[in-house]
Amino acid sequence: MRLFSLRTFVWLVSVLSYVILSLFLIYSLNQRAKSILADHTLNMLKNIVNKEINEKKNVQLMI
Repeated sequence: MRLFSLRTFVWLVSVLSYVILSLFLIYSLNQRAKSILADHTLNMLKNIVNKEINEKKNVQLMI
């Protein structure tokens, strides 16, 4: 007497592969989202620094 039938084994393998692929996709999207957020934050910081530098240049030109 077999513990698992072939149909049960195929179902189990397909469900496990679906779960593994889903987790990998979620992980990949999470990494991409972190990368996009980091790029956006870096661009915001660059803009703030450039704005401060330009304001200091304008103040020096006025003097």
